[in-house]
Amino acid sequence: MKHSQSRFAEKALLCIFVLFSYISGNSVNYYVSNLGNDSNSGLSPSSPWKTLLKVNSASLKSGDAVLFRNGDTFFGPLISSTSYITFGAYGTGAKPIISGFQTITSWVSQGNGIYAATTNANANCNMVTVNGVNTPMGRYPKTGWLTFESFVGRTSITDTQLSGFPNWTGAEIVIKKNDRTIDRSIITNHSGSIVSYTSSSFNNPVKVDGSYNYFIQKSLNALTQLGDWYCDGNKIYMYFGSDNPNKHKVQASVVDKLIDVNSRNTNIFKDIAIEGSNVCGINIYLSVNIQINNCDFNNHGAAGILAGGSQKILVDGCNINDCSGEGIQINAEGSLIRNNNIRNIGTFPGMGEKSGLSFIGIKMRSGNGIIEYNKITNCGYVPIVFSGNSSKIRYNKIDTYCSHITDGGGIYTYAPSSFPLNKGIEVYNNMIMNGAANGIYSDGVSNNVSFHDNTIFNMAKIGIHMNNPISNNV
Repeated sequence: MKHSQSRFAEKALLCIFVLFSYISGNSVNYYVSNLGNDSNSGLSPSSPWKTLLKVNSASLKSGDAVLFRNGDTFFGPLISSTSYITFGAYGTGAKPIISGFQTITSWVSQGNGIYAATTNANANCNMVTVNGVNTPMGRYPKTGWLTFESFVGRTSITDTQLSGFPNWTGAEIVIKKNDRTIDRSIITNHSGSIVSYTSSSFNNPVKVDGSYNYFIQKSLNALTQLGDWYCDGNKIYMYFGSDNPNKHKVQASVVDKLIDVNSRNTNIFKDIAIEGSNVCGINIYLSVNIQINNCDFNNHGAAGILAGGSQKILVDGCNINDCSGEGIQINAEGSLIRNNNIRNIGTFPGMGEKSGLSFIGIKMRSGNGIIEYNKITNCGYVPIVFSGNSSKIRYNKIDTYCSHITDGGGIYTYAPSSFPLNKGIEVYNNMIMNGAANGIYSDGVSNNVSFHDNTIFNMAKIGIHMNNPISNNV
């Protein structure tokens, strides 16, 4: 059953479509194909452009469309040059791909099963696939967490079980600072049992389940099993053991933001795939009425979709898979996020954002937003985080979450004491299951929220958990 706000949003989008149709009366379709040539006119499938460099430099006008040939792959980034532009697909076959991946070749043995190859990736490379599978950096230990006995503020830890060899100076220390934060920091010095580091967050460590927890990564010393990797900004190193590196397809992200939309109105992206960014698949900033329809986002080093300082973002019918930080992060008033399939967000605890705030399926920090009919499966932390007046969170299916940190819930909202009273917030008709934490979590002084007709089962903690609620209705 569709509700009045959905119908209102659909009418608003219809008005935008009518305006767009008016503007596009003299519109031009441009075609892009791997078989094309940038000296072509681009005006027909028989005379297409070839590269995104040509698209980015073209003098497009409002109402034009850029169509990518199905089955082809184009190396990013793609930059939106004007408003009222559609980016889509033509032909038959799989969706066209906008990719930030470099395929790594010309491996040179470094001894002990480790090989190196030159790459265009920077030292903060956060997405590597081996034979198409998202693969984390090599770490020590391979599974679980080491424990430390004491710490000094946010500058050092002491682990009496740790020796001075190997020396981990220059590597990354991943610390579970608390049961809601896992941050990554550079080790500035390692001497015996003491590891000094430059903190990436404002949190001091606290004990989680009775211990202080950490592991180490981003070092040649941690490369001990097939697929373990480390990038220093010039070369990527990978452990193949006795395998031939040429038998494996290794791809590393060398583009931070694959699609960039800055200060635009009514750009439409539909029927395309976006893969292999170091930061995000699409970055939207200071823009209005950006629509993302039926697109695939795979293997992104932080977020699939990132929008800030904007209004009325539509994300509809997209598949979002294997993002190290968030699937969708929206700070845009009046946004609609619906019918999306979001899977495997924050699979690896050492690959999240360095600030520690990570592993979230959908994060919406703005008012008048709707999150509905989404399916979210396997999140390292919280599947849905939201705040803002008149928000509606409904008809979502959430399964398996909080696998790394557990101070959360399937649906989470927070309001600090300084906030004014909330208005018109509803959470209803959601199904939440198999959580290693709470089902619904109303945190801070969340107030005047209506929770009703939700189905919650198989929780490790509490079905509905509230801290200091004010005038909430369950």
